Amino acid sequence: MSTAKLSGTPFRDFLIPGLVLCSALGVVPLVVTVGAYRRRRWAWFGSVLVALALVCWVVVEGVVIGFGERLQYPNLLQAVVMLLVTRAPSVRAQFTE
Repeated sequence: MSTAKLSGTPFRDFLIPGLVLCSALGVVPLVVTVGAYRRRRWAWFGSVLVALALVCWVVVEGVVIGFGERLQYPNLLQAVVMLLVTRAPSVRAQFTE
């Protein structure tokens, strides 16, 4: 991938953004998924944080490299759906017992 889109940013390559993306939106959601499967109380809050992190990532990405990239809108939609699902009373009840 060309680093031309990173001009004007503090990054000269994709290493740091890639590490942040891999950990915050790769490893953490996996941990939250395992927690949700095991019905840990913290998993609900973790899923909200993951959804908010995804919204922040898409917004920052849009500001830095511009909106209109192929996966920005599906990712934003996924984050909104995650937030809506976590607000459902049946989902909240599963993690407050």
